[in-house]
Amino acid sequence: MKNFFQSVRLALVMVLIPLLFGCGGGKVDPVNAAPVAVAIPENSVSLGAGETYQFTATVTGHSNTAVTWSLSGCTGAACGTITPTGFYTAPSLIPTEATVRITATSKADPTKFDSVAVHHMCVAVSIAPPGATVIPGATLSVTAAVQHDINHAGVTWALGPACSGTCGTLSNVTPSSVTYTAPATVPNPPTVTLTATSITDPNETAEVNITVSVTGTLAEGDYAFVFNGWEIRTTQPGYYVPLGVTAAGHFHADANGNITNGVEDINLESGVSKSVPFTGSYSVGSDRRGSFTITTAQGATTYRMTVDASGSKGKFIKFDAAPIGAPISGTGYFELQDKAAFSLTALAGDYAMGMSGTAIANRIAAVGRFTVDTAGAFSSGKMDVTLQTHIGVDPQVSSTNLTLAGSFSAPSPSTGRGTAALALSPAPSGVTGNLNFAYYVISDEKILLVQTDTRGSAVPVLSGEVRRQNGSFSATSFVGPAIFSMTGVNRANYGAEIVHAAVGQMVSDGSGSVTGTIDDNGGQYQGTMNKAFTGSYSEDPSGRSTMALQLGPGTTDSEIAYFFGPNEAFLMQTSGTDVLFGSLKPQSAGAFTFASVAGTFPTATAAPASEQAENDCGLTSFDGVGGITLTMDVNSDSVRDPQDWLHHFDFTGTYTVAANGRGTLTSAPIRPIVFWIISPTELVGMGAVDPSSPWSALLEYEK
Repeated sequence: MKNFFQSVRLALVMVLIPLLFGCGGGKVDPVNAAPVAVAIPENSVSLGAGETYQFTATVTGHSNTAVTWSLSGCTGAACGTITPTGFYTAPSLIPTEATVRITATSKADPTKFDSVAVHHMCVAVSIAPPGATVIPGATLSVTAAVQHDINHAGVTWALGPACSGTCGTLSNVTPSSVTYTAPATVPNPPTVTLTATSITDPNETAEVNITVSVTGTLAEGDYAFVFNGWEIRTTQPGYYVPLGVTAAGHFHADANGNITNGVEDINLESGVSKSVPFTGSYSVGSDRRGSFTITTAQGATTYRMTVDASGSKGKFIKFDAAPIGAPISGTGYFELQDKAAFSLTALAGDYAMGMSGTAIANRIAAVGRFTVDTAGAFSSGKMDVTLQTHIGVDPQVSSTNLTLAGSFSAPSPSTGRGTAALALSPAPSGVTGNLNFAYYVISDEKILLVQTDTRGSAVPVLSGEVRRQNGSFSATSFVGPAIFSMTGVNRANYGAEIVHAAVGQMVSDGSGSVTGTIDDNGGQYQGTMNKAFTGSYSEDPSGRSTMALQLGPGTTDSEIAYFFGPNEAFLMQTSGTDVLFGSLKPQSAGAFTFASVAGTFPTATAAPASEQAENDCGLTSFDGVGGITLTMDVNSDSVRDPQDWLHHFDFTGTYTVAANGRGTLTSAPIRPIVFWIISPTELVGMGAVDPSSPWSALLEYEK
């Protein structure tokens, strides 16, 4: 019996061994212990006609790692070819986009494979800029790029359709770029088409529509304006006192060169003049540069200006040396008014406010917010004020989170002028808490202010803007990139006031942290260019934000901002010795290139500059590939040479643009300028070296 059971046990073992270990009699091939698998690293590949790609495949689970390559989803020549080693060549002609599949199949186990999609791409032509508006006689550089062109042949260029007279001319023609010169007069039709055609595949093209436009006048309508500058009073030979000047007002332009129904409020050392009537005349050339003269009972004043392409807004500088003995220089802007907003009902809502000016010889700035009802009464108001106490030596004094009360009177239905009374409690350090203004409505989104109190030891001279707030605010109201610009003046050790300006980029994470880059001329020859910083911020539901920016070990700049839109705010520095005031604006998406700023930008000095800064007004034209031309009217420093007061300059030069929107502009004999792109229609810049240079003031570029 024992032998019987041993025999049965042996038989079972002999049956199970093949079942458990296969026919190998129990020998295991360690390579084949795992299932066979094939893998191609790419998910998809895009190729143009004739382009090639080396594919690879990895086989696991077997010692034989060879594969067979095959094509599917196509027929004949449309498939292209693939070698036994996986080297693929796309078809020599791709009339329409298509997709084929390349498959790698295991030779050890033909049931195992992997595949990848290959997209056959037609030749594609792109062009920059995608569209443009130029003035007669202006030039525009256009570039083209061709993708999926194995020959890298580039493009040919052509103008059309047919125009009455001439469509313009092409020069500097290459397979990747061309310079367009507009005709001397507007063609008919005014929009011409520049076409780039692929040399490799003439069926593939791209077009840019170029409109040749002349704004020969202002659009007919009502305008509001604000002006800031300096009055230079010489008390004795070699000694002078600079005094801040500000004005705001309204006028009607009739589109025929006549200014009527003018009214302005002016705050001078000699006193405040309210609701001063004036008339005048103006002219605008084909290049959108012009001049205007206004006449009051006290005499005539002349200005130079540039007008935007729509003819609805412009920038200007004072362009005379009057009055004799106490000349005034300065800069301003005007905008077309919306008369539908000339009522308290239209103005009711939430607003942010930003102002700057002078307090005796010191600089002052104020930022805040309020809600105004249909009767003109303010509520939920708050304000922060910063004042220099000893210019260039002692830290400034900031009075923060003050309570703001006040009211608007009803605006005039014909001019949009009203009055505003503000009451701050407690009174800010060094100045009165009760401030009175004239205001001028541009729209229910924007109002201009000029202070109408007679200046005194505790009474400043302020002007600025009021901007409507839309919705509540939080840290997420500031997210992504924004461009900031601030300006003020510095009088180190009681010397002449010199410009202090700062521009740069802030990038917020929407959760309280920022990174950025700053260009700061620093005052008194201490420039900081292209410096990285980090920082933090907080923002409450009213739009008030505090910021702390770390510029280096032991160096912290403190700012207060009042937001009135996403990434858009009035900005005031509350640290250091100089009062800096400015704005934060949302930056459009990059990356930026030469072509991002192609075109002509009306250019002017931003206020406030110092009494020694040049006030510039003119045009800066970027050709889209690194060249610039400038045409500028300049009201320069009258202190050193009162006879050498008014100038006109024409410059050429070069520019650079980085991917983050930071650019430089060089044009002898002026010193270099650094600028930041806010959008393809708006830039802001300043002198990049030597803050004592007149070109260190902020310059605004806006199409």
